[in-house]
Amino acid sequence: KSGKTKDFIAILKNLKIDGKKVLALFDDSAKEVSLASRNVATLQQTRTVDVNALDVLKNNKILATKAAMEKLLKRLQ
Repeated sequence: KSGKTKDFIAILKNLKIDGKKVLALFDDSAKEVSLASRNVATLQQTRTVDVNALDVLKNNKILATKAAMEKLLKRLQ
């Protein structure tokens, strides 16, 4: 919630995915999270409407907001 990169890195550590290649899926309402995560070197940010199969295959883990996951599942139907 703070919008700070160090707080986002702490979240990655708690999820045990720090240091791994992570694909982060955001929707347009997650601007604060997007700003906090943009300086993480192992993280690739993508909007849900722009994600493709290559993005998924290039990364070890996927991190998504609930809204982004709902949009992605709707897009895949």
